[in-house]
Amino acid sequence: RDLHSFPTRRSSDLQLDLMFYYPKFVQNVVKEYELIIDALKRSDVAAAAKVMTLHYQSGREAIMFSQKW
Repeated sequence: RDLHSFPTRRSSDLQLDLMFYYPKFVQNVVKEYELIIDALKRSDVAAAAKVMTLHYQSGREAIMFSQKW
């Protein structure tokens, strides 16, 4: 793996890498989406916003983690 390529890689490429190498990543994303959809179905805007914020944070953390390997 060429670590020097990470800064110029698109986040979508990093996400594909994470999905391939870390199946737990996919499980987390699916769970987050389920929570978001559930909150929207309940028309709970505050809960949806909270879960979306957590989703963005976990995605950022996953990308930061992927840059370490």
